[in-house]
This record gives sequence, C-alpha cells and structure tokens, in this order.
Amino acid sequence: MMAIKSLAIAVTMIAASAMGHADAFLPHPGSDFNVPAYSYFASQSGNISGVLVRATANAYGDEVRLVDVTSGVSGAWQRSNDFAVGETVKFLSGVEQGDRVRLEGMNLFPYDVEHGFIFTSDAALSSDGANHWKNYGAGVVGLEDLRQGFDFSDSNFSDTVYKIDGLTSVAQTPEPSSLAMLGTGLLGACSVLRRKTSVVRRKFVIRAGVAQGYTHRDTRA
Repeated sequence: MMAIKSLAIAVTMIAASAMGHADAFLPHPGSDFNVPAYSYFASQSGNISGVLVRATANAYGDEVRLVDVTSGVSGAWQRSNDFAVGETVKFLSGVEQGDRVRLEGMNLFPYDVEHGFIFTSDAALSSDGANHWKNYGAGVVGLEDLRQGFDFSDSNFSDTVYKIDGLTSVAQTPEPSSLAMLGTGLLGACSVLRRKTSVVRRKFVIRAGVAQGYTHRDTRA
C-alpha cells in the first residue's frame, strides 16, 4: 500500500512539473477557429524576416511564406523543420513601407499537398474559408496547420510560430455588407419595439379613461 501511495505521489509531482513548463503558445484550446483576424502591413522598407519560435512536431513539417499583396510579389516557401528554433528566416525583400502583407502556411502532409491546401491570414483565400493565423502580439504569429472541421484539428494556432520583424498589424473590421445587415436588423428591432410601446401606451390611455368614467369607442375600420 505504501509503495502504491509513493508511486501516486511521484506521478502527481511529475504531472505538476510538466504543467509548470507548459507550452507558452497553447492559449487557444478547443476545436474552433474563432480567433481575431488581422491585416498585416510592412512597417519599414527593405526586408522582412522572422525568428522561428516553434516548429511543428509532425514528421512532414509546415511551410510558411509571406506575400506582398501591394506589389504582387510572393516570398519563397520556407519549411519550418529545416530551421532551428531561434534561427532567422528571410521571407520577403524589396518591400515598401505600408505594403499590405499576407501570411500563408501549408501542411506538408501528403493529402494536403495533393489537394493544394493553403492556409492564410485572409479567410477568403484559405482553402477552407478560415483564418489560420493567430496574432499573439509583439510580432509573434502562430499557424494552425489543420483544416477547419478536420476530425483531428486541435485549433491551437501554434503548430508553427514565428516572431516577425518589420510587420505591423491592424484588427480587421466587419465588411460593409455585414455592417449593413447589422443596421437593418437594429432598425427592424426598433420598429417592433416602437409598435409594442404604442400598443401599451394606447391601452394605458383607454384604461385611464375608463377609470375616470369615460366610455371608449373603437373608431378603427
């Protein structure tokens, strides 16, 4: 019995130690893709490079590239597993300050490669229609390299993580069409509330008149 207790204590201590050294880039558990979307821009002219913070653990690896949307120039695909953590990776050259930049990633799992799946920071251009990049702040961005809705997707947005210098990020706002739909919905809600308020006010006036001895006659057609 004592031996079993000692073993249990040892296992608990090991688990606690492991939790204390948990990966800093796993703050988004679950199987959803509800992370804020950002637009990225070059904060300086010249080159854009990044330091590898974490490479995916899968045997095939991920590839990452940056695209200068403004000029139409795409950087070369860089396989994260080819670099050591802390190593600098060059993504783009010859960019102009203010150029819009898109982050793209690709899982080198044979099925994904065969089907040409690309996962970007622009949901509309991702193969599954989802934003696959999480902005951790201070230039750190993380890739989710599994498809939205895939049975084994963990949606942790940390399969490959880079700290990219020379980029600034701006939170994306809803499209004008989405804002128009929201406005239409609010107007509809206000209209319903007005009608309900009018009915309540009319009933109150009628009841007040009856209480004072007046007879109400409905003159509506």
